[in-house]
Amino acid sequence: MAPVSSDPGRAHTSPLPPLLTALDTASLALWWFTADGPAPAWSNHAATALGAPPTVDGRPVAELVATALAGGTPVVPPGRVTLHTVHDGRVAGVLVVVDEGSAPAPTTGPAESAAQQVLLPATLPLLARARVSGAYRPASRAGAAGGDWYDAVAVGEGRLALAVGDGTGAGLGAAAAMSRLRGAWLAEVHRDPRPDVVLAALDRLAAGMDDVRGSALCTVLLDTTTGEVRWSAAGAPAPVLAAAEESAHRAPGSARPPLGSVPEAVVPVYTATLAEGAVLVLVSDGALTVDDRTPDQAWAALLDVAGRVANADRDAVADGRLAETVTGSLLPAGGSDDVAALVVLRVHPVEDLALALDARPASLPAVRRSLERWLTASGMGETERAAVQVAVGEACANAVEHAYPDGVDGRLWVTAHADDDGGLTVTVTDAGRWRTPDRDPGDRGRGLLIMRQLTDEVAVETRAEGGTTVRLRARLCGVPDVPEPAFDDDETDGAVGEVDRTGDLPVVTGTGVLDPTAAPQLRIRLLEACRGGAVPARLDLRAVTELSSAAVTVVLQVARMARTEGWELAVAAPAGSVARHVLDLAGVGAVASLA
Repeated sequence: MAPVSSDPGRAHTSPLPPLLTALDTASLALWWFTADGPAPAWSNHAATALGAPPTVDGRPVAELVATALAGGTPVVPPGRVTLHTVHDGRVAGVLVVVDEGSAPAPTTGPAESAAQQVLLPATLPLLARARVSGAYRPASRAGAAGGDWYDAVAVGEGRLALAVGDGTGAGLGAAAAMSRLRGAWLAEVHRDPRPDVVLAALDRLAAGMDDVRGSALCTVLLDTTTGEVRWSAAGAPAPVLAAAEESAHRAPGSARPPLGSVPEAVVPVYTATLAEGAVLVLVSDGALTVDDRTPDQAWAALLDVAGRVANADRDAVADGRLAETVTGSLLPAGGSDDVAALVVLRVHPVEDLALALDARPASLPAVRRSLERWLTASGMGETERAAVQVAVGEACANAVEHAYPDGVDGRLWVTAHADDDGGLTVTVTDAGRWRTPDRDPGDRGRGLLIMRQLTDEVAVETRAEGGTTVRLRARLCGVPDVPEPAFDDDETDGAVGEVDRTGDLPVVTGTGVLDPTAAPQLRIRLLEACRGGAVPARLDLRAVTELSSAAVTVVLQVARMARTEGWELAVAAPAGSVARHVLDLAGVGAVASLA
């Protein structure tokens, strides 16, 4: 940078002080990075107000700066963030500029984003022959978000009803209209899931509702056993089918006009076949209205990402990341419209699990490991796997401890089966005798209580000739992809650790943000630690930075159960901590010991 000459006629001997003042008060957010460290060497007032620089297509700005400082050329797509490298015989520094005027702050503030996410499905069906992944990515243009949605539901006989839609309007109004349309779709597919029947009913509904009229929808009925795809659409993109090592293609057929816009119009239904190992991709029209892309280019991008998803590493399937891959690729950060996506991978069913072991404590770890592998291969999420594991562990422990007299070698059999309609059945069988639970079990015999808390159905079958089978049933379900946040969130993800039994009391430890999604895991671990209320336990919340009302409800439930059992839940939450403040407001101290 060339030196700047001074002007003795001016009040300042150099223009640098007023220049710095101008930069500091500029509307652009500016950060100056050097090779001295990862933190910015200087930032102006607008940057300080923003906090950390935003991410660029999911990559932290610090990574891009490091690339530039090393002499590389970071890839920064056009948008609100630009990087300027300053050279002085070498790379002297990098100026990061964020122009909030050219791309306004994300449209979905906390209220709109929360409304949109609450109205999307909390879980998705998981069938023996199908893995379903859903994702939603908000827009960044003010007032543009709030109408795109997806849903999926098992309707019997191995069939899945699927939908992706786009409501009219923007913001909370669009989210409310989307909620009504999604609710109507659910009611119709449970009555008759045929796509043309569903779409005709929703068309009549939309014709009489101003906020729903003009909405787009693609509804699909997939037979996971045969692979038959039947679909109808109103103003929405056709489904895309893609198989490994083959070109992705649109399903044959076309959409009729949007819902309610042409009353009583004929609703055509089209068919296709989804091969085993192939994927079916549904997207809202936000995927085809991307800035700087023609419709043909947008369709080409959709077919390209569908092909990449079909060829994706199958290790990603268990984590349900396929739909997020679609939304992230089609709508990069800074997109002007939101997009929803639903991806179905048709798979070969996992073989049933069948274990035969000695009925002794040393066999229990082998059951846990084998069941964990099987549940993961079946596509279950971590929290759902944990609930099944704890319930099955209780059934196995009961058989090991009570089925056979001391000194008698016995056997234990464990099976697991996933059916075509999304049901999971696990059986634990022994050849010994059934012990009727005590009316007052004291500190033992809480296995059945825990099993019933963590599964949908528990049945105990005893045989006159000896032997007992405990049958556990639960619903297979997957969790939608974590939506792309609509605003910066620097909080640390929350976690609930395994039960620690090394001390005088079993301890469950929570860390980070315990939001509503962490509450089920907290409940499972607390029930496991206290054996359904039979033994005292401790909860450590010292490392928690945010405690949701859902998590507080779990703490209250377990604390009240402990009181009825004659002990008090000990909660480590020091005075002045975030967790203690929330617990005090909720009155947890009246039923638990806070320290």
